Amino acid sequence: MQSLLNDYSENDLQRVPVLKSGTRLEQGATYINLKDPARKEFTGMAHDSVDEGDYLVPKSEVGYDLWNRLIGVEIPDRLPNTPR
Repeated sequence: MQSLLNDYSENDLQRVPVLKSGTRLEQGATYINLKDPARKEFTGMAHDSVDEGDYLVPKSEVGYDLWNRLIGVEIPDRLPNTPR
């Protein structure tokens, strides 16, 4: 996963929970797949599970600042500690 998040500190990487292969997704929950270059959010369906080799991160388990960074939000108002 480190190669997917090269510019993240070790502390940040520890705050990114990646679901294990085979884990069932929560119906209606929001996720991203770190392997997706577009990092588009998607909504989980109860019959879906994590495929082998995917790096799914549940939004509910990541702070908003780190989530925004993971999905590529660069709007200063949505990022913490940004001078305005």
